Amino acid sequence: MIELLVPSKTFLVGEYAVLQGAPALVAATNPCFRFRAEKTSEEQKSLFHPDSAASRWFRQSEILLKKWKVNFEDPHQGAGGFGASGAQFVFYHALSTYLQSQKLCDDVNDVWQDYKACETTKASGADVVAQTLGGIVHLTQEPFEAKSYDWPFDETDFVIIRTGQKIDTHTHLKQGLPSLEGVVAGAKLSTEAFFMSNVEAFASGLAITQKELTKAGLQAETTLAILEKLNAAPGVLVTKGCGAMGADTVLAIIDNEYRTEFFHALRELKLHPIATSLDLVHETKLKIEP
Repeated sequence: MIELLVPSKTFLVGEYAVLQGAPALVAATNPCFRFRAEKTSEEQKSLFHPDSAASRWFRQSEILLKKWKVNFEDPHQGAGGFGASGAQFVFYHALSTYLQSQKLCDDVNDVWQDYKACETTKASGADVVAQTLGGIVHLTQEPFEAKSYDWPFDETDFVIIRTGQKIDTHTHLKQGLPSLEGVVAGAKLSTEAFFMSNVEAFASGLAITQKELTKAGLQAETTLAILEKLNAAPGVLVTKGCGAMGADTVLAIIDNEYRTEFFHALRELKLHPIATSLDLVHETKLKIEP
């Protein structure tokens, strides 16, 4: 049996902006998607949506993959925003690579290029890159560069919160996007601040991003209502919707001195925190059993 654990992903910085040339910072966190593959005598088909990048990769690599029965466990039970479809591609790509070379791919650029070749939408592939490298991944597309980092701000933390809403990112991206100069500017400011460990500038960049996304109509009304409540919670520096329309998850940057009070406020608001910097996953985990 071959088992692969692939982390969840969340855009801290750069959703939409990465599609227009800006950098992105994407966190790879627990809980992980779990895949198990067992050799079988019966020919298998892709377990996932036939139009997905994962299924396209399966068809390209069918001679390797068709004799492996797959079990998929989604820790989010279908709730969107955490990169299930990206994890599925990472799994099939990793499995085919391992079957060929007895190791995982050691060049994330190859994973990204293969994903882009299989993906029919304008998706950046930042989720696949982050789920492959782990940690907080800084990504640029042109030229492609990707590297993993830790959370650099000792006195603050990020908190990723599930909204309970869901949007189909792939369908949404097919509708096209307006010019997002303000969103790009906010992403660049936050990214520069990340590398200077300047949390005030990092938060300012996120605030600009949130304002510009809202102005462009790229934040769900349900998300805006949640952010308004979160901004009144103790210790909050800034909040932002994450991913497509900010619908599935929201981000709060908090002062660690108010950590207890903030999480108490989340319980009062009946909101469900999923991950903080303590939940960062630093590698895709492969396990082989006889």
